Amino acid sequence: MVYNKLLIYWLYFDLNKNKIAILASRNVYNYGLLAQVAKLVDARDLKSLGRNTVPVRLRPWAPIYHLIDFEMTKIKNNTSKKRIIFSDLDGSFLNEDNFTYGNNVELVKKLLREDNFIVFNSSKTYIEIKEFLEDINIDLPFICENGGGIYAPKDIFPKNHRYRDRFCIINESERIKNNNKFDFEEIKKIFSNKVIFLKDLSVGEQIKLSGLDKKSLLSATNREFTEIIIMNSCENMQKDFITYLKTRNLNISKGGRFHHISSKFNKGQAMLRLVNEFKKYYSNIEYITIAIGDSNNDLEMLNAADFSCLIKNRSNNELVKQIDCSNLYISKNSAPYAWEEYIENYLVKI
Repeated sequence: MVYNKLLIYWLYFDLNKNKIAILASRNVYNYGLLAQVAKLVDARDLKSLGRNTVPVRLRPWAPIYHLIDFEMTKIKNNTSKKRIIFSDLDGSFLNEDNFTYGNNVELVKKLLREDNFIVFNSSKTYIEIKEFLEDINIDLPFICENGGGIYAPKDIFPKNHRYRDRFCIINESERIKNNNKFDFEEIKKIFSNKVIFLKDLSVGEQIKLSGLDKKSLLSATNREFTEIIIMNSCENMQKDFITYLKTRNLNISKGGRFHHISSKFNKGQAMLRLVNEFKKYYSNIEYITIAIGDSNNDLEMLNAADFSCLIKNRSNNELVKQIDCSNLYISKNSAPYAWEEYIENYLVKI
C-alpha cells in the first residue's frame, strides 16, 4: 500500500497468514503525519518515523496475541499519482434550487479514504464554505468567491503560511472595496437601473432571488473579493458594461444566479495556484486534476483541468461549446445526482 512518501508492507499473523488491513489517519498527506496504523503499533515504536527509515518489531505490550513483523520504508526516486478533484458547489455538488447534496458527502468521505484530495471551488463566500464544512463535519481545502481566496486545513501545508481560523491562507486577492478602480457610485450613475447591486435590494427581494433563508443570506452577502449584481438582459448594454469594467482592469463572471464583479482572478487561476502549492510541498507526486462545474464562471477551471465534467442544467447548453478539454464528460443527470454519476461511473477509470 502506498501513502504518498511511505511504502507500507502488510502486517500479517504468523499463525494463519491472514493479512491485516492497515489504517491511517485521514490526514495522511506525508510521512510526518502518519498517526495510526491499525492501532497495533505502540506509540514508542513510532516516535522516529517523521525523519527516519525504521524497521519496527512489535513490543510485548502491543495489543495482539501473535507475532507480527512490521516495516516502513521511504520510497526513493519513485513518483506516485494523486487525484485532486475541484468541484463547484451550487448547481454541481448541491442542487441549484434547494441546495440538497444527496449522497455526495458520503462520496467525499469515500474519496478521502481512497487518498484523493477534494477542493470546493465556488462563488460562495469564505464564511459560507467554512459553515458548510462544519455542517458536514469535513475539513477540506477550498477556494471562495470565484478564486478570490484560497485556503487549506493547517495540517496539509503546515509551514510558511498565515492563518485564518483553522485554515492556512494560500492566497487572498485584493479586496474589492480596496480596489480604487471599482467605483460603486459611478457604476450606479452610468448604468442606472440596468445594473443592480444585490445589496441595494430589500432583504425580502434578496431572499427571493437567492433562494436562501435570512441566516444564510447574511453569510452569502458578507463578501470580500466580489460584488454581486443583477444585469439587464439587453445584449448591447451588457457589452458596454463589460467594456467599462475591462478598461478599469476589472472582471465579470456569470454564475448560476448572478453576475460577479471582481479584480482579475478566476476559478481556473486559483485552481492552478493551489496545485502549484501541492507540488511545492509534495514534489514526488504527480497530480491529476479533475474539475466539476456547471456555469460560465467554471469555464476557466474546466479548461485548465486534465479531466472535466460539465453538470447538466437548464441553461448551460451553449457552455459546452466553449470548453476546451479533451477529456470532457457531460452528465446525464442534474445536481446533486450528476456528481455521484460522474464519480461512480467515470472517475474510477482515471
